[in-house]
Amino acid sequence: MAGIESRGGGFGAAAYALVIAFFVVTLLAILNGLGDTIGRALQDFVDSLPLPT
Repeated sequence: MAGIESRGGGFGAAAYALVIAFFVVTLLAILNGLGDTIGRALQDFVDSLPLPT
């Protein structure tokens, strides 16, 4: 049993690294898209506020 687990250890580490890298890239892409959307919404909100005269 232990021999089977140790044999697949190298591939497991590479697979984990690949999954983590994919997760980080996806998370950055989502945050970048959300940042643009939130920034646009805040800008529209500020533009719609009445200015004191």
